[in-house]
Amino acid sequence: MNEFLVKLNKIPRKILSVLRPSDYELWKAFTDEAKKAQQHLPTQDASMAPIQVAIQKTIQRSLTTQESSLIRKVERVRHETESSDEKILFRDYGARSPRATLSAEEMAEGVLEERSVATMCRVSSKPPPWASMLFHLVRQAKPKRCIEMGTCVGISAAYIASALRINGEGGSLITLEGSDELAEVARRNLDSVAMDNVEVRVGRFEEVLTPALQTQQPVDFIFIDGHHDERATMNYFEQVTPYLASNALVIFDDIRWSDGMARAWNAIRNDPRVLRSLSVGDFGVCIAAGAGSAA
Repeated sequence: MNEFLVKLNKIPRKILSVLRPSDYELWKAFTDEAKKAQQHLPTQDASMAPIQVAIQKTIQRSLTTQESSLIRKVERVRHETESSDEKILFRDYGARSPRATLSAEEMAEGVLEERSVATMCRVSSKPPPWASMLFHLVRQAKPKRCIEMGTCVGISAAYIASALRINGEGGSLITLEGSDELAEVARRNLDSVAMDNVEVRVGRFEEVLTPALQTQQPVDFIFIDGHHDERATMNYFEQVTPYLASNALVIFDDIRWSDGMARAWNAIRNDPRVLRSLSVGDFGVCIAAGAGSAA
């Protein structure tokens, strides 16, 4: 995806807006994937009910007046960010390309690039259907201690935080971002929708994940995004598991991004610590046994 980003940065915004799939295309693609996933949902398993309801509500675009009001605010922020002329120097600590074979040392060092905030938002933020699914998962599962790995410009964090606010149970989100500059964009966006239940922490995941887990433990919802590497994804699963609450919801993004990510997801969903799992397009959704607290 990062090779793609470099190319997109050179494309004028007016042309880029034409290349982006329409809302109709995005929602149709999501609906097709979600309906396939529904065929694999066990009908008599109460533990999967929140996931089933979340998928169905996302397909139907079913929102209360309060939900719709908050999501419209977030989508206005998305539109404003996609129209921004701002450029930032961004250090990428991720896998950069599905074909890349980077060592842990190379990923730890990262690469410094100038990128358009508008392009980052268009390409790296979750599109409305997938962000809506995160929203509905939080609404249905009602977690209180949440973590997001990969903030980008804060769109998915705003969706998660909106759901936590409506739940009204004092839930909070810590979202982790490797770039100071990108984190500042995210903070501005979250402030503009008055989300005070989110904390943006900056640093490489290797440095900031464990402290976030310690703050939020036992974690009952975690969205793992931002570092699409097989070895890293497996390591994050091992790292977060001791801090998970019983029946925690763990969502992996971009499980089809590369052969390595597909292997990582296959290993994770077959791990005995995963009680239930479901693939929904690029999302891998797990219910994990958890440990309740760190060892």
